[in-house]
Amino acid sequence: MPVADNEGTREKKLLTDDAVNMSFVGIWAADARACSALDRSGFLLTVIDTDGARAGETLCAFESKRQTKLGWDVVARCSSSHERWTANVSLSVKDNRLSWKSQRGTETYLRCQREEMMAQAQ
Repeated sequence: MPVADNEGTREKKLLTDDAVNMSFVGIWAADARACSALDRSGFLLTVIDTDGARAGETLCAFESKRQTKLGWDVVARCSSSHERWTANVSLSVKDNRLSWKSQRGTETYLRCQREEMMAQAQ
């Protein structure tokens, strides 16, 4: 049955696709307190998926992605309420820390655990 073979092949491709290797996908915070639904202390969460990133009013759409030895290089088209820019971003993850490096500087984030956020929100 060709349809089943095509579906199986497509599912297998999705499982081996670059998205599986994109360890930067997740919810990140500059400070661990931001991961708590109870105590954000003025910190914003940064949400990154395979298509881009957002934090507060700032949105970045990933135009291209290239896997490197240390992580990923992406071209990000970003905008906020005040400006628009394009950034060459290097993303690397080690343990639960993400490094976002661009022409505008380097930011380091901690991964927020979904279970922790949900438990604290109840």
